[in-house]
Order: sequence, then C-alpha cells, then structure tokens
Amino acid sequence: MFAHDLENFESVQRIYDVAVAGHPLLMIYIIVATIMVYRDELEEHSEEYQSSVCFFVFKAPLKKLESLDTVEQIISMALELEQKWPVSTVLEAASKEKGIQVTKRKETPFR
Repeated sequence: MFAHDLENFESVQRIYDVAVAGHPLLMIYIIVATIMVYRDELEEHSEEYQSSVCFFVFKAPLKKLESLDTVEQIISMALELEQKWPVSTVLEAASKEKGIQVTKRKETPFR
C-alpha cells in the first residue's frame, strides 16, 4: 500500500519496520489513524470522493506522508488505538456481532 506511493525512503522504511514488528493487523490501525489525521480533508472532499473513498484513503493523503514527522504521528496514533482497542477485543466483538468464527493466533515472543 505505502511503498508504491511514497517517495521518501525513510517514511516507507519506518512504516515497514512497524508493520513487521507489530501484530499482522496493525496496518488496519495505521489506516484508521491515517483517516483520523486527514479527517477534515476527507470531509471537505466527501462529495468529490463519495464513489471512491478508497482512492482518497489510499492515494490522496499519502503524498503528504513524505514528512517523517507525519508518519511518526500516524504510527503513534495507531499504537494508541491498538492499546485502547486490542486486536483480541476487536476480533471478539466482530465474532459476536457478525457470528464470525475467529481463530486465535499463537502468541509470539514479540507480542
């Protein structure tokens, strides 16, 4: 998702570091944090992007992620979201609400 759209190698490297070291679903938290950071812009262009919100989420703000500070802000926010709503809690709620069977992941020494 990010590697094709970012030109700043440090930004790509930082996002991949977090993705590799974190939970496999951490990228979802990063996407949510990205939406939160660019919420005002998304709302401002909602008419324009109504049919393609995915385009906006995945393409439009990424050009602004050239700043390592912005990337760090998004990563920090994503990690806070993960602590506030752990993956296990989200999966459990999804399984109850949607009747989805969730297979627990084996614990690793990293998490």
